[in-house]
Amino acid sequence: MKCGVTLTVPNAWGLHARPAAMLVQATQKYDAEIALEYDGRGVSAMSIMGILTLGAGQGARVTVTAEGRDAAAAIRAIADLFACSFHEEEAATAIGLFGAERQTGGVGRQRYGVAYATMPLAAPL
Repeated sequence: MKCGVTLTVPNAWGLHARPAAMLVQATQKYDAEIALEYDGRGVSAMSIMGILTLGAGQGARVTVTAEGRDAAAAIRAIADLFACSFHEEEAATAIGLFGAERQTGGVGRQRYGVAYATMPLAAPL
């Protein structure tokens, strides 16, 4: 059986390492070949590096296809991960990071209690 679905990335930081790892873990439970496609590029859902190279940010529309005996169940499990934002809010709240980025007058921004400078990518010479 072959099936697929197009899902929207809900995470503020897109499909970064943690959601990519969760996707790989979810796909290993099913007897199906699962692929993700974004912006014309397709990768195996079994590859963390492949998922990361998609560069799918928040709001990106990712097509998930699965073929095999457990294809429908695999698609449902992946859709559930997207629907609950890969449990990002629960994880961030558990370690005290949810909503942790804020402006810090003069320094730049602060994320996770660490200040970092903000500067333009290119400055006029």
